[in-house]
Amino acid sequence: YPVESGLVLAFILSIVKQWSPVDNLPKHTREESQASRALTELCFGLRCSLDVLFVQTPSTLSSSTGKRSKTGVKNQSSIFESLPEPVQKLCIGLIGMLKCPTESLTKSLATICAKSCAFEIHADDR
Repeated sequence: YPVESGLVLAFILSIVKQWSPVDNLPKHTREESQASRALTELCFGLRCSLDVLFVQTPSTLSSSTGKRSKTGVKNQSSIFESLPEPVQKLCIGLIGMLKCPTESLTKSLATICAKSCAFEIHADDR
């Protein structure tokens, strides 16, 4: 559901844009309202929940054809990699807005970037 995923991410981004971690504000402007605390909890929860989109999961389907691999070798892919590019950009934007990604998210992104780079190099050799 790429369209729906994009709409949900755009909605989440519009909420996160309103968030400014209380720790980053000067003491005299810190707002401790219930709504502010709820927004902070939501953003911290999102930060921890995003990992699942980027974790590599085994797949026996070819990423290019969508058909089962003849060799039975399992390819590692993530939900993020299966999303269309505009939705991927929204995901990366959300990570940036939430700041301080988890270590596992950072490692997963590094793996995805390395795999993408290797794929591009291999494609250039053809």
